[in-house]
Amino acid sequence: MHQSGSTGPSAPHRRRIAIAVILTLLAAVPVFGSTPVASAEPSDPFTFVVIPDTQNYSYSERHGTIAQQAQWVVDQRDALDIAFVAQVGDLVSNWDSGSQWPRVSTGLKILDDAGVPNSVLPGNHDFDNTTGASPLYDQYFPPSRYVGAAWTPTTARYGGYLGQNLFGTDPINRQNMNSFSLFSAGGRDFLVLNLEWEAPGYALDWGRKVLAAHPNRIAILSTHSFLTLQGTRKTSAERPGGTSQAGLWNDFVSQQCSIALVVAGHEHDGDLGESRRTDQNRCGKPVVQAMSNYQDRANGGDGWLRYYTFSPADNTISARTYSPKLGRYETDDNSQFTLPFELSTVSSPPPPSAVVSDTFTRTLSTGFGAADTGQSWSTSGSAASYSVSGGLGRTSVPVGGSRSATLPTVSVLDPRVSVEMTATPAGTGSGLYTSVLGRVVGADSYRAKLKILPSGALRLSVIRFLGSVETTLSSTALGAVATAGQPLRLDLQVSGTTPTTIRAKAWPLSASEPTNWQVTATDSSVALQRAGGAGLYNYLSGTATAAAAIAFDGFTVRDVGVATPPPPPPPPPPTDVLATDAFGRTVTGGWGAADTGGNWSVAGTASRYSVAGGTGVMAISTPGTSTDASIGTISSTATELRADLAWNRTASAGTLYSSLVVRRVTATSDYRAKVVVAANGRLQLQLVRRVNGAETTLAAAVVGTFVQSPGTRYTVAVQAVGTGPTTLRAKLWPVGGTEPGWLLTTQDGATGLQAAGGIGVVSYESSSATAPVTMTVDELRVQRVVL
Repeated sequence: MHQSGSTGPSAPHRRRIAIAVILTLLAAVPVFGSTPVASAEPSDPFTFVVIPDTQNYSYSERHGTIAQQAQWVVDQRDALDIAFVAQVGDLVSNWDSGSQWPRVSTGLKILDDAGVPNSVLPGNHDFDNTTGASPLYDQYFPPSRYVGAAWTPTTARYGGYLGQNLFGTDPINRQNMNSFSLFSAGGRDFLVLNLEWEAPGYALDWGRKVLAAHPNRIAILSTHSFLTLQGTRKTSAERPGGTSQAGLWNDFVSQQCSIALVVAGHEHDGDLGESRRTDQNRCGKPVVQAMSNYQDRANGGDGWLRYYTFSPADNTISARTYSPKLGRYETDDNSQFTLPFELSTVSSPPPPSAVVSDTFTRTLSTGFGAADTGQSWSTSGSAASYSVSGGLGRTSVPVGGSRSATLPTVSVLDPRVSVEMTATPAGTGSGLYTSVLGRVVGADSYRAKLKILPSGALRLSVIRFLGSVETTLSSTALGAVATAGQPLRLDLQVSGTTPTTIRAKAWPLSASEPTNWQVTATDSSVALQRAGGAGLYNYLSGTATAAAAIAFDGFTVRDVGVATPPPPPPPPPPTDVLATDAFGRTVTGGWGAADTGGNWSVAGTASRYSVAGGTGVMAISTPGTSTDASIGTISSTATELRADLAWNRTASAGTLYSSLVVRRVTATSDYRAKVVVAANGRLQLQLVRRVNGAETTLAAAVVGTFVQSPGTRYTVAVQAVGTGPTTLRAKLWPVGGTEPGWLLTTQDGATGLQAAGGIGVVSYESSSATAPVTMTVDELRVQRVVL
């Protein structure tokens, strides 16, 4: 049953900002102007408008109703102080209809052109429910429609989407099917989280990250299906891999203390299409849940929409149901009601337990397995280097080698990472290095690094590891001296963004924990201003006399949070990273598949190629021959390639030649940076043009004053940018040193090379060599140079 009331706008409101959640599809209509929203007082009411399923307006010449709804929002924006418009799904009736989508898109453009903040999400009619494909939704409502939108007021903005890698690497790119937006109204900060119909686990995991990054915002969940007409929740999902209504509440909404309102549509039966309920979340705070959908009514819904007015002064939310098409309100108890709604504070969760806790109480002969809290460890190098026994996670680090163990599924913006460790021996050669890692984003991270010298002296550093370059931000010598097998504790805390504060402390467990952090630094590197994983990294100097055995216990990650976190960083440039490879697998007879970017192809005898010990290996035993590995799926005219290279011998037994190919246009034509190691150990860097197999050196220089030694790693970076001409740059430096500026720069316009190309790695042994040579490659990264 529904009742109709007054036909004009509601009684005069105080100036307020309204959030319009528009769930109806808009069709091809003229664009109307808008009136800017005046500034509101901090305690002024504001409104949130919901327009439910518009699918039945997308055909049979009903799309003018969508335009009426959108234009009504624009016209009432000042009177109702409308701040945001969110659509809750089923934009169209048929997801593959080429005629329905442009009608809806054009209608909703009325909001875009008026600068009204708005969002959409897909319902079950908007995508292929079997495959999840949404080609027309992606075409008409892509992220680009909302990124940088000229919304007013400017405190409202599109936050991002699942697939943008804002909080670490996303497992899938769903474009604008799952997104979030931010706005402020009535002196409060809000977040609108939009999740696709029956959101699968990957969408819920991403949603948790979004909410964790904005703990001080009142969150509104907008999704397609949440309540039945009776106000209950279905326990079974209709979509393969989807989450039921009950699962969405139990596993997600009830566990997120910042979600205070849920709006949805989907359910309908004749004129019936409304329900609501309020339940407490795990923090003991009420969550208002409301469903509204009028698609079964006359003319596809007769333009009925729902809006909610928030009153900060009274801590209430008032619902109204109105039809711009009919010009009247619906006033029954399901359509018009007022409920308590706390606006003075944001719910705070109970003191958090550790995000990660691992006491290593299991027994494993290889690898680290899964932490006590369930997250799986990912290790580099040989799995045999890791084991778990006797309540300890054990790592064997080879001379001149590194071993790392990370938790890639962890995503914490402000972590405190702690571990207890013992090392046997405490240190040999020039030292043993152990680091705890926070904000692990791909290969990048912040680190607390503890160096243990053979004497037992300790040095603690705060490190930024970015793009394979390790930068010491701050460092100090500790007064304590460690003995072999003595338990130590190492702590890292990372907090805030732009700048991020990184702190570290280390001490023997037999002593008291230092009151203050021993090393502190700040950093604003864009790539690390986001949530990330955690882990461990170990390195033993190449001058050590034996491998090092390290045992770990009590590894924990806690989310320490910050008082007022700033908004997430701007989205990274599109398709910036083209390929990465840390060579953490084991392969013989080739290099297998890179971590990202595609498969490696190798030339010549396959037995000369392998992946082991955390490196890609090229072994040459015949003088005058070469090895060549490439990724042909990459195609770019603005490429930077960098990697760490090392050789197992000096050049006294024959000159060493290695190249990073930055633009391979054909098998015999490319641009490359070539490293030449002379018999005296000095390294020369060259920029080389290769056309039809003929090489021309375009620029060359001897690098620094250092002398190459076996096992020592050097980072080589090379760029090829543009065409007609191409600008080429190259540089080289020892791993662990400070990255220099470009050593070589030149331009070239050779015909045949002014086109996109792939990348490769080449090693060559001179024909006069008297001993075989093995070159290893690590930390390879290919990225597009953004001009």
